[in-house]
Amino acid sequence: MFDCIGMKLQRDFAANIASELRTAVRDCLIDFGTFTAVGNCQTTQAMAIFHDIFEQAEKPFAVKTLIAQIESKNGHFDVGILGARAIFRVLGDFGYADLAYEMIMHPDYPSYGNWIRRGATSLWEDFRSEGVIPNSRNHHFFGDISAWFISYPGGIRVNPRLASADEVDIKPCFIEKLSHVYARHDIPCGNVSVEWTRTDEGVIELKISAPDGAKGFITLPAGYKFDNSAAFCRLKTGEFRVIKAEQKDRNTD
Repeated sequence: MFDCIGMKLQRDFAANIASELRTAVRDCLIDFGTFTAVGNCQTTQAMAIFHDIFEQAEKPFAVKTLIAQIESKNGHFDVGILGARAIFRVLGDFGYADLAYEMIMHPDYPSYGNWIRRGATSLWEDFRSEGVIPNSRNHHFFGDISAWFISYPGGIRVNPRLASADEVDIKPCFIEKLSHVYARHDIPCGNVSVEWTRTDEGVIELKISAPDGAKGFITLPAGYKFDNSAAFCRLKTGEFRVIKAEQKDRNTD
């Protein structure tokens, strides 16, 4: 922020503090033998990955530890408001969007699906076991889930390089248990929308609408290709046919 508004002295001061804090966390709070953050819990592990405490090359090992922590809870999340902001985004970024969706939609406690099964029509303050009344039924503590659905199943990533609010990348996660997704977001130069539908043949029909002033890229998840075999192109309005790579291989045999 300081850099964007030309406050160079403050930028350097803040950057130095950030660097010192990151070094201290890595020195004191990370076990590099197992790539585990202190506490050995989902919250600290997800936050250390999300906030780049781990180097990029270390993150796959740290994610493996996070997956093991989730499995130890029978596929449930075990986080508070800080961990909830990070865990689903980390899973989506590293190819586990399907697992994130299952954790979100579990019918049993703790999950958002459990809230819905118990009659929730708004965000509650906390996750409580069956029969326990939540403290508040109108609370934004765990509200990042709304942004997750727009950014991961919907794929809309606004200002991904922190360069312009009119830059948008489209990176949808084609979650297997979903057959249709629609997401939209207003940016300064207009409206961006993404819609995709899974056909009975397993083909993804992807529709993207972007205003003329928007710039960015469309990136498909691993294992998916456009008809022309590409998985990446510049942002543009259009309708695209997306298939799994193995489908294309079978079709060309």
